Amino acid sequence: MDLRDLRYFVVIADCGSILAASEQLHIAQPSLSIRVKALEQELGVSLFERRPRGVALTSEGMELLSHARQILHAAETARESVRLHAKTAVGTVNFGVPTSLTAVLCVPLVETILAELPDVRLRVVESMSGYIVDWLREGRLDLGLVFGVKSISGVQVEPLIEEELYLAADRMETIAPLLDENGEVPLDRLAGVPMVLPTQHHGLRQLFDETAQRNGVARVPRIEIDSLSQIHRLVQRNMGMTVLSRAALYDSLLDPPLASVRICSPAITRTVSMAYSESRQLTKATREVAKRIHAILREKASSSIWKAKVL
Repeated sequence: MDLRDLRYFVVIADCGSILAASEQLHIAQPSLSIRVKALEQELGVSLFERRPRGVALTSEGMELLSHARQILHAAETARESVRLHAKTAVGTVNFGVPTSLTAVLCVPLVETILAELPDVRLRVVESMSGYIVDWLREGRLDLGLVFGVKSISGVQVEPLIEEELYLAADRMETIAPLLDENGEVPLDRLAGVPMVLPTQHHGLRQLFDETAQRNGVARVPRIEIDSLSQIHRLVQRNMGMTVLSRAALYDSLLDPPLASVRICSPAITRTVSMAYSESRQLTKATREVAKRIHAILREKASSSIWKAKVL
């Protein structure tokens, strides 16, 4: 099998369309189709089912996909090792980051990589923590930030930061009736408060619901939406309050920014962890990128921006 054909196969599988893959690869669609047919003939199986709107992997295609990712990653690692004898960080690092951490992390990380690791190509994928875990398992990412410290099959997890959740509203006057004598909001005062929250597929929503249920606080969100930017905008228009970390409120483009107050009795905390794919070799480039992520998170967590605890 040709490495080039395997790369084409992986891109088509990820795009779900030969047309979309051809645009991403800058290869004519007929030429790409010919390479797919050649690979299928070599293996003696059909790798894709042709559909009106794209393609879907057959069972044989799904089997090949996991092997293809590992082969391509191993080939890139070999090139890196031979070319520079592991003395210089070089190569591509695929990094997944939850949406709530992108504002606090991404710009300083990219600036640092460009300045200190010029031979490293960083690919950043923004998504929910659960999807990042799945992509680490599948070998699509080298490392990622996830919430929680539970053991995850196929993924190594290293706790980094513990952050608290805050109640956010359009302005402080909206929150004021809920405040206690310390200027915080006890959890039981959120019963019946109109909320704008992510859906139950989201880790933050699961954590909030579990904590509320455990403490006998009944609440049903007014609006459910899996978009941090739209949650910000809906709350700014006073359509409800929300629960977020301070990192998720950082660098908001809203004017004025949302008001936020710490939730107490009990405080709601979650752990930010670095996760590594066990199916991909931990290259020097990956280690160097991870080291810089650690440094940036430690700096931000210790500042008034985040007010998080370094573990």
